[in-house]
Amino acid sequence: MQTPLEIEFNGVEKSDALEAKITEKFNKLSRHFSRMTSGRVVVAKPHRHSKGANPFLIKIEVGVPGQPPVLISSARDDDREHEDIQIALRDAFDAAKRRLDELAAKLSRGAQAKSERGRRRPAKVLPSASDTSDL
Repeated sequence: MQTPLEIEFNGVEKSDALEAKITEKFNKLSRHFSRMTSGRVVVAKPHRHSKGANPFLIKIEVGVPGQPPVLISSARDDDREHEDIQIALRDAFDAAKRRLDELAAKLSRGAQAKSERGRRRPAKVLPSASDTSDL
């Protein structure tokens, strides 16, 4: 990665252990997808949820050259309330890995299509009128 990882906490107590866990997960992600140029992780705990739960929200932004930044958010679902920070981190980084795998497949399909264009057979050259007069 060209720029260091940025970690931001909104409404969550900053801790060295949590920063180390995020850094570890992001480093693992960058080894999986080596084309990353930048990374940013936001850990937030929005104001009190109407159902009484107070879930965590994890946002991951990954910079890739020649592409818009890849944004992954562990948006709150009714089915998946992330009340545990470790589970929220796991789910967010799993989603990031899937999105980067999709991007890698898309990029390799594009590179494959470009190489296919170069391998097409050249057009047949028809003999000119001066070539046929010698026959």
